[in-house]
Amino acid sequence: MQYIYEAVIAPHGEGFQASFPGWDGLTAEGEDFADVARNATAALQQAANDALEKRQALPECAFDAEVPEGGRSIIISIDALPSSVSLLLTASDASAVLGVTRSRISNMLRAGILEQGHRDGRSTVITLRSVNNRLANPRKPGRPKKLNGEEDDDE
Repeated sequence: MQYIYEAVIAPHGEGFQASFPGWDGLTAEGEDFADVARNATAALQQAANDALEKRQALPECAFDAEVPEGGRSIIISIDALPSSVSLLLTASDASAVLGVTRSRISNMLRAGILEQGHRDGRSTVITLRSVNNRLANPRKPGRPKKLNGEEDDDE
């Protein structure tokens, strides 16, 4: 689905900063106008994907923002299709796919091996992308080999 938003770009320090009316706290910075416009597009795309992944409604755009002196208003269009948003699995489903216990899934989330999506009530949801990444790059069984020069800590 196509989304169109207004970005207000104004001088900021040595460069420029873009803000998005309706998106609380969403900003982007850049060294020049083209740089801030690129960074603003990427920031808006990421914010929209994050909101859609959490099943939140995206803010409406009124196209009537006040532009500070020396600033400009631009329109940014992004494509936020369901295919660009991560699909989610429950922790139980992820454990079945990966062939590990539910507690191992919790450990993998804490270690950053798997990426947690939003919390759905009491359920933990995990991005399908991180589960697929783990399947594509499995850890070799057994204890990791020692690097040369390391002493055994168990002695």
